[in-house]
Amino acid sequence: MIGKQKILRILQSFAFIPLLATSFTFNPNNINDTLDETTKVISSSLGLLMNNQTWSVEDLIEERAQKINFYFKRRGLPLTGYGKKMVEEAIKNDIDWRMMPAIAMRESTGGKFMFAPNNPFGWGESSFKSLDEAIEIIAKNLGGKNHKTASYYDGELREVLENYNGRAVLEYPDQVMAIMKKISPEA
Repeated sequence: MIGKQKILRILQSFAFIPLLATSFTFNPNNINDTLDETTKVISSSLGLLMNNQTWSVEDLIEERAQKINFYFKRRGLPLTGYGKKMVEEAIKNDIDWRMMPAIAMRESTGGKFMFAPNNPFGWGESSFKSLDEAIEIIAKNLGGKNHKTASYYDGELREVLENYNGRAVLEYPDQVMAIMKKISPEA
């Protein structure tokens, strides 16, 4: 059976997200009981079962960005305000929107203790011109869109995190996934 993450990646690769750019209404009270499992996975993964409200992709981006920014702000961390950039790059690169902020929290306490300039993700000893550039480059790598690193980041979330730093710190994938759940219990 294909995992939820794989199904979401496949659908996104067929330009499913741009299709959602228009607003629509989703009424969970009228769901036909015969919806197939794939439709249920897509709906829950995209967080569209939201009390008869009209949602657009921009609404989803804003809601997720607020969750990231709130997480960092209540801890007084430097990455407060970068939630929207992280969510946009996560969508663009087909990764879980909570992964980058969770990695940044695990690697540098949300940008508080960076080992290199503008590198809250612990990406080697790399320095970046800005935090925006770091977010773009890390998202591209984690999404497998950099041909030099794609083979390391093709797989389920746990595999991606094992390749990111889980070989050096065995508990790393579990630690990052726990932070992801603190940011938001659902993807």
